[in-house]
Amino acid sequence: MTSKNRHTSPPPSINLGTSPGFIKTNNNQRSASLEKPQLFWSFLITEYEFIDISPWGINIPLEVTTYPSLVNVQVNIRGFTPFTQISVQWQTEDHSIVFRSAPVPISWPAPYQRITIPHDQLARFENKTVQVSYYLHQMDDLPVESEATAVHVNARIIAARPIVEGVTNSQLKVADYPNGVRVTVNAIEHIKSYSKLTSEWSTYRAVGNTIIHIYSQAQIVPATPGMNYQFQFPPEAYTGYPEDARSVCASNVILVPEGQPFPQFGIGGLDFKLI
Repeated sequence: MTSKNRHTSPPPSINLGTSPGFIKTNNNQRSASLEKPQLFWSFLITEYEFIDISPWGINIPLEVTTYPSLVNVQVNIRGFTPFTQISVQWQTEDHSIVFRSAPVPISWPAPYQRITIPHDQLARFENKTVQVSYYLHQMDDLPVESEATAVHVNARIIAARPIVEGVTNSQLKVADYPNGVRVTVNAIEHIKSYSKLTSEWSTYRAVGNTIIHIYSQAQIVPATPGMNYQFQFPPEAYTGYPEDARSVCASNVILVPEGQPFPQFGIGGLDFKLI
C-alpha cells in the first residue's frame, strides 16, 4: 500500500481529500460537495441504473461481465473547469482490492461523464462490498476524493438447466402425462434471498423459416437459497397440438431486488418434440 506521505497519479488507495472538496475558478477556490457517483449498466441500446433498494443497497450481479456490455461510473462534472481531470476508484472496505483508472480530461461542457470499469477488473471484486468514488484533479493541487457510493458485487450464480419430467432423447410422450408435467430446477448456488426464479413454457411450430407460437406460460417464485424449485405445467401446455409441434422450457433468474429495473438472466432450457 502507498504511504500516506506519498502522492501519485492515479491516486493511491488512501484518501487524499474528502468532501467537501474544492473546485477552482481561475486562482480562486470555492467549496463544493463532490456528489457521490452513480453507476449504470449499458447493454446494447438499453441502459439500467444500479439503484439503492432498501434494505439490500446497490447490487451489481457479476453476470453483467458475461455480456458485451459496459459498467460505468457516472460523475456529475457541472462546475468543473475545462482543464479538470477525473479518475475513478473501486476499493474494498479493507483496501485489499483496488482498481484505479488513469485521470482523463473532462468532456466539458457536458453535464456528466462516465468512466468504464473493465470486465476483468470488476470480476476481481466478486462477492465483495466496494466503495466507488472519483477523484478531482485540478492544476497542481493534490487530487480530491468524492464521497463514496457503496455497492455489493454479487457472486456469479451457478445453476443447471431445468429437468422436465418425461423428457427423454429430446421428446415428451404426451399421452403419458394427462394431468400435467413437473419441472424441477435444482438449488442455485449464490442466489440471493431477494431474487426470483421464472420457469417459462412455450409451444411452437416451425413452418419454413417462420416460428408460430401456439402456447406460452410463465411461472415465477421467490428464491429460496439452498432449496430446489418445483413447477407444474398443465396438459394444455403440450396436448392437442399438430405432430410437428415442439416445446421449450427455460429458466430465468431475476438477479436484483424488486424495484430495480433489470433484465432476467437465463440459466438454460430444453427444446423437445411432442410425440
